[in-house]
Formats: sequence, C-alpha cells, structure tokens
Amino acid sequence: MFAPSLACLYMYQFEKLFILPTDNPFFDHIKLWRRYIDDILIIWQGPLQIIDVFTNWINTLDPFLRFTAHVSTTQVPFLDLMIQILNGKLVTDTYHKSTDRNSLLLYDSHHPKALRDNLPFGQFLRLRRNCSTAQLFEAQASELKDKLRHRHYPTKVINPAYKRARHNHREALLAPNMRAEQSRLTCYCLQKACGNDPFVIDKSKVLIFPEFTANVQAQRGSYLEIKKDLHEEGIQYSLMFPARLQIILNGATHVCSTPEDEWTWLEAHKGAYSSQGLDLEPEGLDNTLEGEPEAALGSPH
Repeated sequence: MFAPSLACLYMYQFEKLFILPTDNPFFDHIKLWRRYIDDILIIWQGPLQIIDVFTNWINTLDPFLRFTAHVSTTQVPFLDLMIQILNGKLVTDTYHKSTDRNSLLLYDSHHPKALRDNLPFGQFLRLRRNCSTAQLFEAQASELKDKLRHRHYPTKVINPAYKRARHNHREALLAPNMRAEQSRLTCYCLQKACGNDPFVIDKSKVLIFPEFTANVQAQRGSYLEIKKDLHEEGIQYSLMFPARLQIILNGATHVCSTPEDEWTWLEAHKGAYSSQGLDLEPEGLDNTLEGEPEAALGSPH
C-alpha cells in the first residue's frame, strides 16, 4: 500500500536534483512538467530531434529509473486522457490502452447492491469530466453502455446513471475539490506546527506532540482509578502531556508524575478532602487504558 507514496517521494527527489534546477541543460525547452506518480506530461519547446537527446540524457541519471517517451505534435495520452490539439485548441477525450479489457464488476456478483447500482454513474461521470465536447462524451457513453450490458447491468440501472451524468456541468466537475483543499491546508498547518515556525490561530500557538510510546500510554492509563475518584467527588483535574496529572482544589494546584505521588499528596491533604468524602486508599489501582475515555479536562459536567 506504500508503493505509490514511495514512488512519489523517489520521483520528487529525482526532479529536485535533476529537472527543476536551472542548470539542467534542457531547462529552457521544458515549458510544462506535470507528473502523477511515474507518468509525466511535458510540453516541449524546441526541435523534436532534441527530445531523443533529452530522453537518452535523463536515462543516465538514475540506474533505477527507465524513461520512455511518446512524442507527438497533435495528440498524446496521459493517464486516462487523450490530449489533442484541434484547430489550435486543446481537446480531451477518455483514453483506453490497447490492452484494456472489459473488467467492470459483474452485476450479479455478491458485492452490495448499492455499490453495483452506483458503479455505472461513477463511470459515466468520469467520461463527462474527461470529454471536453458533448460529441466525444456521447460516443464514449455509447461504448460504456455496451460494456455494462455485457457485464449484465440492467437497462433500468444504466439509463438513469447515464442521464444523471449527462446533466452534470463539466465546469463544476473540473472545479477544485474543496475537501481536498481542506486536507492540503490541514497538512500545511501540521507541518508548520511540527516545525520551528509555530502555527498560530487567534494569537494562540497550536502545539503538535509526537505519538505516545507504549510506556507513556501505560503511565497515562495508571491514573484511571484516581481520575474516577476525583470525578465522582467533583474535584477538578487534567491529564497533562505526556503523562502527568494535575489536581486543582480551593485554589491549590498539584502536579504529579505517578499515581503513588498523587495518593501521597492526597493523604497529606486528607483534611481538605474529608468533607467531600474522598476515599484515599489506592487499592485496586488499574494500570490499563481499556475503557478509559481520553479527557483534556477532568472538570465534571
């Protein structure tokens, strides 16, 4: 499952070292470089003969990478798109490799019915997004209908899916995905918070802590019994990073690093707690996290 991520990291480092620097001998010829994992789209400015020289050069840079090139002045495939130049304009269509087979899920498979009923809509919607003209979409949709029928999809499922996809505006389908934008913003915020430049929201620093080790998790869990007692008695407490317990009572605050330390402190201050009926005997202390809700603030509600 990590292969695509590792491939992206490897290719990013390759681009950073050899393609993006201005001392790249072919830098001025590369007007556009777009990559998805290991598929690359390039807009080249210059003699086509130099592309062969560029391909040979790029294949000498890394012994673990081997590049092949599909060069054309009229059309080129990229991922599931066929990108063409017609009358001076870019036109896109859905691209199918010559080795592609009709591998759509059989309708009479044992997958959930909701999944099977919605699969055609997703396929038609992909065509609506990829095809830049209505004529191209209709041609691709007709071919897809045949493929769906061959995989036993009923007409009552195919036709409504086709109509729903056809009535979607392509401009809206090509608009940026707001959920993806929010995800990228979240990653950016986390990177800033984890780095030397703290992330600030409303003048407050956001602190990002590393994941708890097994020892820290066990130590945090060891406060379970005393937290229950404090909660029942209405005494304020908070579990502090990484594994310290803070108790607040009558303006007095105490922070401990072990349950034993906390019980000792409570025993010494039992007079202050006696009126609240707190049992100060640490019998049956449970050192596990099972069933414990994580609480940022232990003040009872």
